[in-house]
Amino acid sequence: MNKPLLMVITCLNISAWIDLISIMTWVGYELNFSPIAVALVSISMLAPQAILSRFITKTINRHNATNLLILTTAGRVVCTLGLIWANSLTALVPLLLLRALAIGFMQPIVAGEAQHIKKNQRAKFASLLNLINTLSKLIVPVLGGILAVNFGEQSVFAISSGLGGIAILGLLLFPLPTQNLNTTPTDTNTEPQKIPGVFQLGFGSCIVLAVGLSLTFSNLLPYTFSYYEVPKSLLSVALSASAVGAVLFNLMILRKNLVINSFPQKHLMMSCVLSAAAFASLSLTLITGTLNWVFIPLLFAAISGARAYFETYSNAFIFSCSGRVSVTLAAFKQGLAAYAGMAITLIGALSLTDREPFTFLISASMITLTLALIWGCWNFQDKQSAALLSTSPNKET
Repeated sequence: MNKPLLMVITCLNISAWIDLISIMTWVGYELNFSPIAVALVSISMLAPQAILSRFITKTINRHNATNLLILTTAGRVVCTLGLIWANSLTALVPLLLLRALAIGFMQPIVAGEAQHIKKNQRAKFASLLNLINTLSKLIVPVLGGILAVNFGEQSVFAISSGLGGIAILGLLLFPLPTQNLNTTPTDTNTEPQKIPGVFQLGFGSCIVLAVGLSLTFSNLLPYTFSYYEVPKSLLSVALSASAVGAVLFNLMILRKNLVINSFPQKHLMMSCVLSAAAFASLSLTLITGTLNWVFIPLLFAAISGARAYFETYSNAFIFSCSGRVSVTLAAFKQGLAAYAGMAITLIGALSLTDREPFTFLISASMITLTLALIWGCWNFQDKQSAALLSTSPNKET
């Protein structure tokens, strides 16, 4: 596998998580924004990836991947440094919009570069990326907390910018493979291969189910745990168990010789079913209060493992598609996830209440479970996904 690319991805993942935590801490505690203003900040970090997904796809398909990644990473660095002096909503939102647009290029570019990896290694590559992301989430709160306490929140933005600079240096020293898998020498401006609309609808439905349920619980988690008087120490244990669940799943995939030869509908369905069942069980555990110190960490690990299950298999399929389709599907998935995030953020901001959350949480879980089972029986991808998969030889640069 391309080790310099993995180094760049690691730096950018850590940088992104540092930014996310620091931005939310900055606006919530230092600038004392209202819940609606905080929601606007969250939406600003998602909107460009949702609204401009087609623009992102076309740009990647028409330009050199290394140059694009260097340019967008430089944009991220400039915007992050600008956050140091952004003390108002009007100054913050434009920087966050530009930063989100720059970040939106990373995943589709990585999907395109997966074409340079042997086909029987692409599922492992997807799992490795998910593992890097999980470990980044483990490292960042500790690193960010130490820096913020000793040097202030603004110092964290400087460290994040430094990581972006390291990523740029890595790309300058070790450019991505120069062969453009998305175009041919005689047709450099061809539009991306069309993906059947019914396939996009089917795949998109699963993305919304998986991401929507996860984000719903994430947004309601602080309020729910506070309502049921769950100790903060138990929440810390549960979050640690969550990371362990994702790490163990990805390590298991890394040991398997997984090759994606068709759309993994059953695996994606099972990931949604497991996630919904775990969330429903967590809701029941919270309301009954039975063996919280045992069940809550275990359920958090199961939830995290289910999400890793979905991300690994969906990304493994995307990476196994031909170059143009891979880039298009990566941007499509990212855009839908962003739309789901914006919708749920707005719902959460507009429905802050002191009502008991159990009914809503258990209803969301059971609806997702039912829809996932129905989705698993929908034959939307027969004979269509095979045409999207890459037929290129197993090669690696």
